[in-house]
Amino acid sequence: LVAAGCSLAGIGVAYPCNLARVKLQVQGVNGRSILYNGVIDCWRKTLHFEGLIGLYRGFVPNLIKALPAQSILLQVQRR
Repeated sequence: LVAAGCSLAGIGVAYPCNLARVKLQVQGVNGRSILYNGVIDCWRKTLHFEGLIGLYRGFVPNLIKALPAQSILLQVQRR
């Protein structure tokens, strides 16, 4: 239970960084326009246009994927 809580906290903190990374990587691909000048600019524009929920869009599917793996990893490393 503690491992799941720690995993949830870690994923929650790191997710906006991951989201910015993905947004920066896909801009300019297949004719898409360049929208962001960096991570801070990406966060600022996402907050402005989508609100706080925009930084966590897609969080639940990512959590369903990552939480079991992270919890098991923490339990195994603890022993």
